[in-house]
Parts: sequence; C-alpha cells; structure tokens
Amino acid sequence: MWEGLIIGGLLASIASVGIIAAIHKKIGITGIDINKPNQPTIPESGGIALLIPTWAIILILNSQYYNPDFFKFGFLVTLFAFVGWVDDLTKKKKF
Repeated sequence: MWEGLIIGGLLASIASVGIIAAIHKKIGITGIDINKPNQPTIPESGGIALLIPTWAIILILNSQYYNPDFFKFGFLVTLFAFVGWVDDLTKKKKF
C-alpha cells in the first residue's frame, strides 16, 4: 500500500504542477528567474498545485487510519500555500 501511495502521490504531483505551470504561463502569472544568467520568464505559484495530491493522500490515509491530525496537517499546508499564492500575486515595489 505504501509504495502505491508514494508513487501515486509523486505522479499526481508531477502532473498537477505541469498542468498548473502551463495554465499560469498562458494567463500571465509569471516572474523572472533572477538566478539564471539570461533571466528567463517562468510561471509562478506552482506550489498551489501540490495541494491536490496532498489532500488526496490525506483522504486516503484517513480512510485507512483515522487520525484528526491528518486534517490539521492538511489545513496547515493549505494555509501556507495560500500565503505563498497571495505573495506571488501581489506586486511588490522594487527599491
């Protein structure tokens, strides 16, 4: 069971990040990669896509081993993802 959950979570993460990155690039949610010499434009807010596999794993684990801490962890991860998403979408002043 654990192997399937880990591999499934990994594949779902790769797929969801790829899909969200493509959508964000298409609608213009992008930023400049300051760590590369040519500073290419890359999609932002890709981490929000990790909520889908995170919650799927939480629901699967909770169906097997009921523990309210799974949901506490999920809400905490969702809160951090929301804060990061707001940070990515908020335009900052450059000094």
